[in-house]
Amino acid sequence: AADGTGHAMLFAVGDRAIAEGIPVLERTEALALVHDGRRCHGAIVRDLTGNSKIGAGTVLDLSESGMRLRVAPLREVFQGETLLVQATFPAEIPSFESLAEVMYIAPSKVPDAMIVGLRFTEARPELGRAIRNLDMKRSVRPAA
Repeated sequence: AADGTGHAMLFAVGDRAIAEGIPVLERTEALALVHDGRRCHGAIVRDLTGNSKIGAGTVLDLSESGMRLRVAPLREVFQGETLLVQATFPAEIPSFESLAEVMYIAPSKVPDAMIVGLRFTEARPELGRAIRNLDMKRSVRPAA
């Protein structure tokens, strides 16, 4: 019942915002509200649509809770920033889309690149299973 109540409230507020001519932004995260204590005048939001891409990268390390990659950034990246990660891998590793927080940024030996450590906002258990399956395949491979 609580889920239905939340949906009803969300749609009522959305319909009212549209009726009042208030812009409704999809796939954004509200970071802070701009208010005077009584009335909200706006919000500071982060774009989660992927329109502000940081660039394509090479995965250096991968787990079900995060990844480390080398990327030549198209824009400045900030620690604590939330990014929309769209990852495509070979057949054994499932491709996915996930929100991830930038945990650290480090220089790279590759010119014009940096190392970015990301933590997924939600664990990706399918990645953990795929990684364990690859480890098992590698361990049963005959020695050369």
